[in-house]
Amino acid sequence: MLHEPALFRLFDDPNEVRNSLTRLIKEAMEAGGPAPALERFIRFAGGDANWERLEPAVQKAMLASANTYFGVEAGAFDSYLPDEETLASITTPIKLLVSEHSHAFFSEAAGRLAGRLGIEITRTPGTHFPYLDHPRELAQTVKPFLRRISAETSVGGARLPETRD
Repeated sequence: MLHEPALFRLFDDPNEVRNSLTRLIKEAMEAGGPAPALERFIRFAGGDANWERLEPAVQKAMLASANTYFGVEAGAFDSYLPDEETLASITTPIKLLVSEHSHAFFSEAAGRLAGRLGIEITRTPGTHFPYLDHPRELAQTVKPFLRRISAETSVGGARLPETRD
């Protein structure tokens, strides 16, 4: 299950996306440090309403990882793009999801990845965090795929050959 993979190299203008994010994060860092910068990034990715619907303890736990996010994770995979041989070797079924109200660059990347994988994109309601803003609809969107895969991969305890979706 791939939901809006952030494959920068598949964006129409990866430099513009990176520059916009860098400006947004730099401003928040200068105003308050890593925790406010991570909050601003999360609000950018998923919307203010999604941030505000999180329990305060969850917000606090997320912000506690700000130094790790900015010190280790951020930017670490921006140049990553699986090659054609790697993509062709995937035998696991894949469901590629894009939310209706996410940033356009997620849809751009997903469209290009879907073409390379030879699969369709499934649209979901909501934002980059549909599990927060549309959890029931998201569950209804993925259930048929998960049921099909479960049925295909285990019949009477035996595993069947896996296929792409």
